Amino acid sequence: MSPEERWPALLLQLRTDDWKRAVDLAQALGVSERTVYRDVHALVETGVPVQGVPGKGYRLPEDYFVSPVTLTSDEAVMLVLGSAYAAQNFGGRYHASARSAQQKIQNRLSREERERALTLQGSVHLVPPSAFGNPTEEALLQQVRQALLEERTLRILRSSRAAPREDARTGRSGRDGGANNLDAPQDAPGGEAAAAAGEAAGDEATESPPSALRTDPYGLVRQDDTWYLVGYFHGAARVRHIRLDTVRRIEPTDDHFERPAGYRAEREQAPRPDRTIRVVFAAEVAPSVQVGPSLHVEDRNRLSDGRLVLTLAVYHEQEVMPWLLSWGTHVRVLEPVALRRRLADEASRIAAQYQDPPSLLDAGTSSFEAPDETGL
Repeated sequence: MSPEERWPALLLQLRTDDWKRAVDLAQALGVSERTVYRDVHALVETGVPVQGVPGKGYRLPEDYFVSPVTLTSDEAVMLVLGSAYAAQNFGGRYHASARSAQQKIQNRLSREERERALTLQGSVHLVPPSAFGNPTEEALLQQVRQALLEERTLRILRSSRAAPREDARTGRSGRDGGANNLDAPQDAPGGEAAAAAGEAAGDEATESPPSALRTDPYGLVRQDDTWYLVGYFHGAARVRHIRLDTVRRIEPTDDHFERPAGYRAEREQAPRPDRTIRVVFAAEVAPSVQVGPSLHVEDRNRLSDGRLVLTLAVYHEQEVMPWLLSWGTHVRVLEPVALRRRLADEASRIAAQYQDPPSLLDAGTSSFEAPDETGL
């Protein structure tokens, strides 16, 4: 277990009104006293104001904790989700604080609300919004997450007639099925049965007027660059999945459902990012390159000429684009080729914005000319 993984547990042991000896902390945490000394020192180095007195032990200052706050169960569940997300995207003291806050709030929740929070952590994958993302898709994701939280049945409108896939993890088609192999298009309505028949006959998917699918959403899954909604499709009477980029509109209904026990996710490690990106930084900026905790560094190699080669692991190329663009011509993407093209296209669009003199008003009633070369 790394120090950052132990720090939340250590913070939970410390109080403002009582001293804790290193030997007691070591026993409570299942580590050696020497490890406790190192971890406390590391916490202090990161800015946590741990007080220590020889012979008495450690404690936190009286003003370290905020005043008690009264929360509703919904507010507490949202804070659990938010702290879990923050812990994935911050390091050091903030990672420890996020994990500690998550544990404290979970401990005060009822068994049902704690299970609800854990279920949402497993089924609602949070990713930061990106300037390079699809606004329509992000709006749909927000609607689905809201429905997952409220366990609310959705009415999904699509134009594709491709039939949805059955649960690929278990092969079952009932409400207790699951989903894993998400490589095919999904349901058609009104004719869900007809669409399934068409798929069985090997028909190609064709465009048709928007059709509505009544669905109980069980979870969101992202595979490569594509989001999938997994749920129980009422018309087909089975668990299936649907590509979110085939959805035209989502409408919440007044009906609610109870997510099956098989979808109440247990606590588990967040999946590691599986997309590899290799970049090289110019020698003049290599010493100042800092990588944020949201980006996972797989390898760091300093070349003989001073350049720095980084191998990063990300969930999606969009996560790294703003950071790479901020380095301008001082960085070059080695792989993948698709990311090189996306950066080149974005740079071209940026350059195109500066081809003409800027105007103050879109209506053109007032503008200023580009400055004279002489500055006069």
